[in-house]
Amino acid sequence: MAVISGATRAFFVAAASAAAVMAAPASAATYNNFNPATGTGTYGNDAVSTSPFSDLFTFVVNKTSTLSSSILSSKSGRNDINFSLVQLTGPNGFSADYDKISEGVFEFRTYGPNIIQAGTYTLSVKGTSTGTASYTGDFTLAGVPEPATWGLMILGFGAVGGAMRRRQAVKARVAFA
Repeated sequence: MAVISGATRAFFVAAASAAAVMAAPASAATYNNFNPATGTGTYGNDAVSTSPFSDLFTFVVNKTSTLSSSILSSKSGRNDINFSLVQLTGPNGFSADYDKISEGVFEFRTYGPNIIQAGTYTLSVKGTSTGTASYTGDFTLAGVPEPATWGLMILGFGAVGGAMRRRQAVKARVAFA
């Protein structure tokens, strides 16, 4: 029988521990990569393994903007996600549910484009999972036109309408021989 020294035993214990950690199933890995400076970002959960699940994502909007967002579930093997709620809440009692575009194996929901005020918003994602699966989503903010921009646009429509009204039909000249 071979005798193992203390250093060798410590090495084997460390290697076995590392192998056990690497082989362990992934835990819930939510992420929120929203950048207020660019007005874009992604969010999601790479390892939904509990059912039911509930995730919250918070982001801050610095000024009145137009928000567009979507969320899509991804099937992993036979595992599937079913959203029961995808809801955005914000300042002054604001609350809006995402529109259901498709359901089943790949669930897809969207929001916007809608104008939202500056403030802190929370996205609630709730649902069930038949095993480890994932979902991902995105946020896109766009500026809202200033009142002067609206005024110039309306003035332009008026000018086009005036030009069309003043346009007269070309009269044909008839010459007799």
